[in-house]
Amino acid sequence: MYRRHEAPARLLVGYDPVTDLPSDHLARLVEMVVEESVIVKARKPQAGQPKFDPRLCLKVLVYGYATGVRSSRQLEKQCKESLPYLFLTRGDTPSYRTLCSFRIESKDLLSHVWLGLFGVAKNLGLKRLGRIVMDSTKLRANTSSEMILARDEYAGVKLELQRILDEAEAKDKQEDAEGYAGETRTGTDVGNLQMRDILRKVRRQLSKHSEPDPTHESGAKGGAVEIDRRVFKSRKGLTARMKDRLKDAGKSIAEAESDGRQHLCLTDPDARMMHGGVEKRIRECHSLEVAVDKDCGLLVADGVTQIGNDNERLVPLVEAAETNEPEGIKAVDTDSGYFQADAVADLARRGIDTCIPDSTTACELHRGMAIGTLARRRLVLLEYDEQRDAYLCPEGNELTLRRPKKGDADNIKRYRSIRMCIGCPRYNECIVRLDGKPAKAEYKWIQVRQRSPEIRSMMERFNEPEYRQRYNERGGFVEGVHGFVRSALGFDRWLLRGKDKVQSEGKLITTAYQFRKLHLCWAGTMA
Repeated sequence: MYRRHEAPARLLVGYDPVTDLPSDHLARLVEMVVEESVIVKARKPQAGQPKFDPRLCLKVLVYGYATGVRSSRQLEKQCKESLPYLFLTRGDTPSYRTLCSFRIESKDLLSHVWLGLFGVAKNLGLKRLGRIVMDSTKLRANTSSEMILARDEYAGVKLELQRILDEAEAKDKQEDAEGYAGETRTGTDVGNLQMRDILRKVRRQLSKHSEPDPTHESGAKGGAVEIDRRVFKSRKGLTARMKDRLKDAGKSIAEAESDGRQHLCLTDPDARMMHGGVEKRIRECHSLEVAVDKDCGLLVADGVTQIGNDNERLVPLVEAAETNEPEGIKAVDTDSGYFQADAVADLARRGIDTCIPDSTTACELHRGMAIGTLARRRLVLLEYDEQRDAYLCPEGNELTLRRPKKGDADNIKRYRSIRMCIGCPRYNECIVRLDGKPAKAEYKWIQVRQRSPEIRSMMERFNEPEYRQRYNERGGFVEGVHGFVRSALGFDRWLLRGKDKVQSEGKLITTAYQFRKLHLCWAGTMA
């Protein structure tokens, strides 16, 4: 019970997309894969006009994302004017609202298209041999910097949101009891209440009250201030949709407080502060992660996470890639951000050849040093006393154990000098940073990592020229994916908001890349 969406057929008169579209066009590949991999289930008849066939909307979205068009209004326009879209839609034009709704619900259908693309790759002779390279990129969330709350603003904003909701509830009860006489014309336009107006007002009030208010209990900096109650009472209207937004914002602030988060974005509470992107700035982001098969260049795993540290994602991403590798995972290459001693050791025990350095080893690789150089440099002036578990300085100072840290395959011990090192004749020689520059520190700190023999042997492999070359070449396989998404397709930030919606859009982005990758080989067979 969907609208008719039959196979493409030639027209008798007029401009014919079936005839005029080149045989090796990307739209024909999208048509073929979607038709062969997506099976439309029957639905019960319902009142009103029948819905568009899911395959039609899926083709429009996939082709749009593959060509750098993801605005729903632009997609609707292209369906009326562009030859490839006319070929995919058979002349139908779904509205931008239909495309917006379907984009959120398309994740399950995209998984079928994802598997269908592997079938196309097999027919083209592209083999997946289980050697993968992984990496992630932080794409900026669809947020405004004005909507990001700092921790010291939580209390004031939450109080104001609750006050507005209480006034609205009291007004509703009054109207229910006394009746609603209707609105009168005052000659002045009355706009609806907006979240940005609330935040601007609260920030003005917070800036005027730098001292804590003893009448309120709050852990926020500056305390919970008493907000001026004359705002928005008669000048602004409160819609039902805005009430829901205020309630959701209050819940998000409460969750952020309980989690101890330093920042919260009210427009996209699922976004997290992450460092990355082309600008290398800390912003509200969602992380797009991919795993690429080195032998064929296809994506074998993808995902969107709200975790800024990649080392927690090593095992989940390998397991996701394993489901799409016919021969299993044989080798994993990635940067030091994914290094976690327990996880790397577990992969090695499973027979997977890993090329993942820790942060110190990665620093040595980038500087062209032999592995272990930085660790030896830190201890060059110190003598270890095994019985006391302490380090002795040539000037008579002693470094004792302060912060032992356990919990993975490495045991990390931190030692600090008992006496201050300022004034020591060897200060500039002893206290240096990893980059060799002098450090400004009162005490000497050293961190000693007790490597397990398994991890130590893995790190020592980076002394081999072939192993170093393998690590240096990993970027050519996976960085091109992120570069294509950002530069060629222009996707440098998310269009949707919320964890579930962003995951659906992430699947569209990776599927679009997969189509573009396969189209290069497929078009050659059609020539």
